Amino acid sequence: MSFNTLGLPSSLLPASKSPNTKGLQIKVVNEKRVARYLDKLEHMKERIEDVIAWIDEAEEDKKSRLAVYKAFQEAVEAACDLASMFLKDSGYLPKDDYSNFEKWGELADGRISDCLKVANGLRNRLVHHYNGLDDKLALDSMRDIIPCLEEFIQVMRSWLEEKLQSM
Repeated sequence: MSFNTLGLPSSLLPASKSPNTKGLQIKVVNEKRVARYLDKLEHMKERIEDVIAWIDEAEEDKKSRLAVYKAFQEAVEAACDLASMFLKDSGYLPKDDYSNFEKWGELADGRISDCLKVANGLRNRLVHHYNGLDDKLALDSMRDIIPCLEEFIQVMRSWLEEKLQSM
């Protein structure tokens, strides 16, 4: 059995269909949606790996610190997108990131949801520099948050695999 880079069995991906009938068009939309999930999950995974690889240098080097901040920002933004997609595909109207994480937590994992809200708050601080920024505190917070982001990927991957098996 072959697996894609996120560990999902390739055989679970829906076969490509020609959109000649209404039913088949839905199949194509689902295939595109699956590809979008996989792209977001892979991007998030890569950015987390970047943060892990560069974070020690970031304590001393401004360029590394800015690279870590950007990679963390992109990882959290991918999580925001994934939570929104999950809600939409679960029949709920997506709202703001905080509300989406709250609802995602009710449906999937409340503990991870709380951590995602903290991650999004840190992302906002990094982007907008509210009341200044303590670099050491930000980097230490990222170290604490990374395992949560990795767990989020696993939960989303498991959910997606279940969804694909039911297609």
